Amino acid sequence: MVALGEILPASWLDDIHGAPHALAAPDGRVRVVVLWSANCPVVKLTEARLAVLRRTWPADMSVLFVASNADEPLDLLRREAEARGVCPLLVDPGGRMADLLGGTTTPQAFVVDGESRLRYRGAVDDSTIRHREPTRQYVAEAVEAVLAGRSPDPAETPTYGCAIVRAG
Repeated sequence: MVALGEILPASWLDDIHGAPHALAAPDGRVRVVVLWSANCPVVKLTEARLAVLRRTWPADMSVLFVASNADEPLDLLRREAEARGVCPLLVDPGGRMADLLGGTTTPQAFVVDGESRLRYRGAVDDSTIRHREPTRQYVAEAVEAVLAGRSPDPAETPTYGCAIVRAG
């Protein structure tokens, strides 16, 4: 698992259509990586909020959804991604990328800076099933800090949601 502040190795995953996407590359682009699940109700709650945030971020910034659950077949991922407007949806066979990032739940977000440093790991915001409206947008705050050349505060938050289903 990569620690906060460490550089991720150059990492690529294919999307549900077979096109490769960089999750970490020292190309100056900030990336938000979100562990996603077709079956997790908490993921559905955060999708609309992330869509709103995406419109406020620079056009050259990437938001990448990653499906790491061993029990979600490709046909399910394609069907749900299309129905819910999730794009791009990358496939993480064996949960390799989730393990590298220290992912445990869906949704879980990671902010990677333009030098491929892991700058944030945790919840998208502070909403829960019982308190659906967030009072803090952790990912938005982390992105704002990274774009301004600052360290996110907090750099890590507890996550909530559905546990990632591992193979075996």
